[in-house]
Amino acid sequence: EYFFYSALGGDLKDTAELAIEKLTNGYKQVIIYPVFKDTIFTLTEKYIKVDKAKKVSSLDGVWKLKSSYYITPDGKKFPTDIKQYKIYQNGYFMWGSGSKDSTNNKNQGYFGYGTFKINGGTVIEINENTSFMFDLYKKPITVAIKFLGIDSYMQTIKYPNGERGVEIYERLQ
Repeated sequence: EYFFYSALGGDLKDTAELAIEKLTNGYKQVIIYPVFKDTIFTLTEKYIKVDKAKKVSSLDGVWKLKSSYYITPDGKKFPTDIKQYKIYQNGYFMWGSGSKDSTNNKNQGYFGYGTFKINGGTVIEINENTSFMFDLYKKPITVAIKFLGIDSYMQTIKYPNGERGVEIYERLQ
């Protein structure tokens, strides 16, 4: 497996060797990480096959954030410097992001996953787990979306203080 991004480390290039076992409904993979401080870490993951023919929404797929910015209540626009990936599939979503902490210049990473429903130009996401803001846990988040083509969309989240977060994504092929 070739890594190209880490929420904590940002862009990177690394390799892990996997032991993969095919199962009737998917597969199991075992990753043995290099020794770290005299400890060997082993990660076992089981995956269930997703029916590609069962496309639930036009959002289904893997998306990479291309640009993002905040708009203040008085209309001022501030670009953000984050890297983020989102995956939507069969009513489920997950995301991972990373940015530099401006106070110490260290990478910080966040993730979240849960369920989603799409209705026209609105997506309702419910985080079943998130490391970003615990306030988001199990609460519906309304996201306005606008497709900019088949493989690009813009999402806007309006916050209670009147600010808006705008993110533009491109589908990975």
